[in-house]
Amino acid sequence: MTTSQAIVVMGPSGCGKSTVGKALSAKTAWPLVEGDDFHPPANIAKLTAGAALTDQDRAAWIDELVSVMDSLSAPTIVAACSALTPYVQRRLVDESRRDIRFVMLELSRETLAERVKTRTDHFMHPELIDSQIAALTVPDGALILHASKPVTELVDTIIGKLA
Repeated sequence: MTTSQAIVVMGPSGCGKSTVGKALSAKTAWPLVEGDDFHPPANIAKLTAGAALTDQDRAAWIDELVSVMDSLSAPTIVAACSALTPYVQRRLVDESRRDIRFVMLELSRETLAERVKTRTDHFMHPELIDSQIAALTVPDGALILHASKPVTELVDTIIGKLA
């Protein structure tokens, strides 16, 4: 029986996963696991060069992410994780000891592209937005939120619906 949960803030690069995840963590004191921190160097090199990841590329990343999520003792954690494909979503649900609750942040392609293009502190190549959108499958039961809303409103909605 699952006694803990992970709220996975998901979506394409630039949708605000890290920003919303940090704000949710700060408001609730739930630990935050930043998915980007667990990509192996080969994945980061591939993304920096403008090449999309395959599910095979994502395997070691998900192994590490699930391990870290499950190592935390808090009853609820927040994970900022793209979780674009059914493969990743299934692995999170099937392999974590936590009840996984997905929060999908959606934005227009144009807004995503502009956000990624203006970032200076991230390895994601701006040309990958289209491949991320193409790979995206929203899991059944996900809480879908429009990421143009204020972060405080998004956080309050997440807490109200999933906490």
